Amino acid sequence: MEDLKKEYVLLFNGVSEVIAELEGLVQRLKLLQQAAENCYLDNSEPTTVVELEETVPVEQHPAAT
Repeated sequence: MEDLKKEYVLLFNGVSEVIAELEGLVQRLKLLQQAAENCYLDNSEPTTVVELEETVPVEQHPAAT
């Protein structure tokens, strides 16, 4: 098992990074869903993705993680 330590650490770190990226995408999808629901309820024009991302506080934005 000691022979596989480097490979295991490499794989573990890679998987951890991908999970973090996926969690960021889930957050972005939730924000897009909320924006779409707000447009429907307000009967307003859809917000562009860029405008939506500009309204997200930096600490919540997936790119900040």
